[in-house]
Amino acid sequence: MFISLKNLIGYSVMTPEGDAGKIEDIFFDDISWSVRYYRVKAGNIIHKERFLISPSDIQEHPDWENRSIYIKNEAEKINKSPDEGDDMLPGRETEEKIAKYYNWPVYWTGLTYGSPVIPALFNDTQEEKDTEKEKTSKLRSLKDFLKYDVEALDGELGSVYDVIIDDQNAKIMYFAVDTHKILPGKRVLITTTWAKETDWINGKLVTTLTKEEIKNSPEYDPSQPVNREYEEVLFDYYGRPRYWK
Repeated sequence: MFISLKNLIGYSVMTPEGDAGKIEDIFFDDISWSVRYYRVKAGNIIHKERFLISPSDIQEHPDWENRSIYIKNEAEKINKSPDEGDDMLPGRETEEKIAKYYNWPVYWTGLTYGSPVIPALFNDTQEEKDTEKEKTSKLRSLKDFLKYDVEALDGELGSVYDVIIDDQNAKIMYFAVDTHKILPGKRVLITTTWAKETDWINGKLVTTLTKEEIKNSPEYDPSQPVNREYEEVLFDYYGRPRYWK
């Protein structure tokens, strides 16, 4: 199922004992475009200011009606977890401590704690594997990313409106872009593979598409689900190969 990350901000996080707090930010890594953590502002049953949960902790699809997600960890386990620290984004040392405590997948190695040490191969081509060795993934904040400007190949386009993930694997599939800098402005979806580059310092996402292409692309309606029917129309319009075939 495709879900909006923007909409998850403010959702309650429910442990077996009850409400543990509300999601205040979501962190993803900037190489694989995958959600790594949900930062939770703690509630009454948690004796710390905030804590992290992994997508692997979430039990099922969100409860849309009650604006809640349910996790496996009990309140006692969360209360005894390593502190996140005061940084805006958790550093690698903090990530290692928390991952070891919960036995979370260590995404920067492809292993979990206790797994045999084997090479981690994330990418489909040797070129991508070689490039991966030269990079170190960094966590990025959804709240910050929603402030980013978006540019087409030939000029200013608008800004990031939302991020759409596949909740089966926590992978970011689409950027929802508000094209308010071209007329008529509307919201459109762009896949991560249609992004040319991301300027993390200046807060800018550059696409591989032109303003004219985007101007006439299928409109994205946030009130409607992103499904295969919509994807067929979108990929037909751009004449791009379908990732699901």
